[in-house]
Amino acid sequence: MSAAYHLKGKEFRLFEKEARPGGLARTEKQDGLLFDRAGHLLHFRDAKVKGWVQELLGDNWLAHERRATIFSQGVETPYPFQAHTYGLPKETVRDCVQGFLEACLQAERHLPAPDDLAGWFLHTFGEGFARHFFFPFNYKLWRRDLREMTADWVSWSVPRPSLSEVIAGAIGLQTSPMGYNSTFLYPRRDGIESLPRALAAAVGPIETNRELVEVHPKEKMLVFEDGEKVRYRKVIATLPLPELIRRIQGAPAEIQAAAQGLKQVSVLCIHLGVAGPPISKQHWIYFPEPGFPFYRCGFYSNYYPAPAGRHSLVLELSLRPEELLRRGPEIQESCLAAFRETGFLQSAHRVLHLSALALPYAYVIYDRHRKKHLPRLLAWLRGLEIYPAGRYARWEYGTMEDALSQGREAAAEVRG
Repeated sequence: MSAAYHLKGKEFRLFEKEARPGGLARTEKQDGLLFDRAGHLLHFRDAKVKGWVQELLGDNWLAHERRATIFSQGVETPYPFQAHTYGLPKETVRDCVQGFLEACLQAERHLPAPDDLAGWFLHTFGEGFARHFFFPFNYKLWRRDLREMTADWVSWSVPRPSLSEVIAGAIGLQTSPMGYNSTFLYPRRDGIESLPRALAAAVGPIETNRELVEVHPKEKMLVFEDGEKVRYRKVIATLPLPELIRRIQGAPAEIQAAAQGLKQVSVLCIHLGVAGPPISKQHWIYFPEPGFPFYRCGFYSNYYPAPAGRHSLVLELSLRPEELLRRGPEIQESCLAAFRETGFLQSAHRVLHLSALALPYAYVIYDRHRKKHLPRLLAWLRGLEIYPAGRYARWEYGTMEDALSQGREAAAEVRG
């Protein structure tokens, strides 16, 4: 939709597989509460994109300063973990500070950082932080040996404090906010789907319930599930990259193999609607320990003015795609029971709503296969005048701001 917005005045058709546009940035309403498809917040690095989003939303946005914590060893500490160890067991604090100091001393030798994710955490933060947070949390999120993953994505998203900030955080002194998500915008009404709705209203007709099943690049023709065949000059595609290439007729075997070798983790969102006293003032809480099946809990009702005494939240579980397919209905109750064990959900709380929402494509895996083959796959598509845009089509870790920017860039590409 961002591309369509930036192609105003040009001839195009905009197709959407689902009944309404927005993809993962859609919102459901239950019992007066809002539930997004996992956490989608508007973080900005580009002032122009921020201004554009505010213009689209009108008065329907609120500015927030992040409130996020980590729950580990029975203690809740502020995010990021590496700058706030005060309150944890003293042995844990010692391990983390000592390991970070050793990592700082190693850095003075100017040795290159390892290219695998596990090595990068050790090199950047030291053994203590790696053992007590980064290893367990990231294994829980990525569902694989961290040595299999590359670290070429992580430096912008994981803040590295200075030694003085680590020490200050260990003795309970306040540190400055860190990370790309320290501030964010969120709609005042109707959840994150307010943004795609505003975009849809600005771009004109969208042909919904139109699932692409084949692409014939020689004939420059798209085939949809209903049988319609559409000729094209150029295509901007947001399908997940493996799904897109699977649909391209006549794609070379090596291209198909490279695309199918790309990996991702899926996420299962357990949505809870709760009545009762406040559960937490946080926007989200991380759970690195393996005893809890979810890696994060997000509190939607702390983003917007929710009905008094009612709370909407999401427990996020990371699963391999094959694990997602094998899941049973009992997973909802087991997550609810585990959340009660944390102490956040108490006897005074009454569960109004419990449901599960599966996201087969959630986070792309940065590994050596991706690093080797992705540039060739994207170049091959552009050679066919098919322009990927968005985190799944470009197979990368990106924010909503990135998706909006990539739509603008794709529009510029097809205009020539």
